[in-house]
Amino acid sequence: NEWHGETGPLPLLLIIASLLLYLLWKKNPELSALRKASLFSFFIMLLILTRFIRPFGNEYEGLVQRFFYLGWSVWTVAISYYLSKQVNNP
Repeated sequence: NEWHGETGPLPLLLIIASLLLYLLWKKNPELSALRKASLFSFFIMLLILTRFIRPFGNEYEGLVQRFFYLGWSVWTVAISYYLSKQVNNP
């Protein structure tokens, strides 16, 4: 894909964003479930680092990417669900 090099460190920024959500939204007890989902997603997305461990880096590149996509999907669905719940029930 010609845009692959243009996006920069997007996966790294998404991993950091999920960790920051967990760390910075501590004061609101209503978002505790979202914080847990964010931490869970953070650890799933960190599995992309298995790319640097043999044999994952060379032989299972697609599987490593799917870990990241799974964590990213869980995080975005959790954010959508909990924030829409907050908007609908002020």
